[in-house]
Amino acid sequence: LGLHDLRTRRAGLSSFVQCHIELACDMTPNNAHKISDAVEASVMAKFPGAEVLIHQDPEGHEELTALQQS
Repeated sequence: LGLHDLRTRRAGLSSFVQCHIELACDMTPNNAHKISDAVEASVMAKFPGAEVLIHQDPEGHEELTALQQS
């Protein structure tokens, strides 16, 4: 449903890609993992050798920063 908090970086010869994907709240964990795995495979196809980390968020979830929480 969406993607946010995309972060990319390099350290020496290594590349890192991190992001949060937004999934339907009523999705089963199994289906959420399948989608996450597909997103990871797609990113790795574009950036071979990159370390990819995908975080799954339920639809409408908003993480507040420490500053926003105070």
